[in-house]
Amino acid sequence: MEYLAMKEKIKWIHVPFATSPQSVAAVMGGHVEANSQTPEWKEQVDAGNMRLLVCWNDKRMPFYPNIPTLKEKGYDFSVQAIILLYAPANTPKEVIATLSKAIRQASETEEVKEVLKRLSYPHDIKESDELIQIIKKDYELNGKLFKELGIGIYKKE
Repeated sequence: MEYLAMKEKIKWIHVPFATSPQSVAAVMGGHVEANSQTPEWKEQVDAGNMRLLVCWNDKRMPFYPNIPTLKEKGYDFSVQAIILLYAPANTPKEVIATLSKAIRQASETEEVKEVLKRLSYPHDIKESDELIQIIKKDYELNGKLFKELGIGIYKKE
């Protein structure tokens, strides 16, 4: 949201909520005009009570194929919504390989696919090395953005 505000010279007032359902309720009640979050809004969108404007991912959501991405709207920005499993750095490679294989097998079950679908997460399983590259890229891009905006650890007093 801050990226869009910067690019379009919009003055947002950030309203933090303790939980995502509270932020959905605030939109539904007309207390805030817009919201950006993970898919706790899905039920309201599916019921026609809320409208999706844009997808932050680098690809369109498979559940809402008509919703454009920010990149399609001309903004060079995306956010990766990733569910991660991680282990201590000194975990032996053979243990990581065993865990990766088990996670990949579990991800192919209908139960896991159904949970991902219910949460509006794509079934897009990545290996450790690929995840590391995604995280490094996000960290670099968001770090630059946070510095430019003066937010997070770069907040100007």
